[in-house]
Formats: sequence, structure tokens, C-alpha cells
Amino acid sequence: MLALWLFFMLLLFVVEPLVEGRVAASARRHPDAALKRLARMHGVLLLAAAMTLLGAVGGAHGLF
Repeated sequence: MLALWLFFMLLLFVVEPLVEGRVAASARRHPDAALKRLARMHGVLLLAAAMTLLGAVGGAHGLF
């Protein structure tokens, strides 16, 4: 779970400020592609968070 939080913090505070200008320019040119990419990335991160949560709950209750 710590690795997931570190990954989220890295994305939010390091990666996003570095690529924000390029992503915004790309979104102005191709808004549909930008929204599709954003939705895909959000789904991947949501899946990673859900897997981490299920693993933590399963481990705490002796399922693994």
C-alpha cells in the first residue's frame, strides 16, 4: 500500500507539473484523444488501488 501511495504522490507532485504544458497543448489539438487517454489512465490507477485494497483486506483476514 505504501508503494501505491508513493506512486500517486510521485505522479501528482513530480510528473504532472513536468508534463502539464505538453498535455494541455495536446488536449487543445485533439480533445477526444486526450479524454480517452485520461479515462484509460484513471481506470488503470483505480484498478491498482482496488487490487491493493483487496490484498490488504485479504491479508488482514488471513485469506492469503
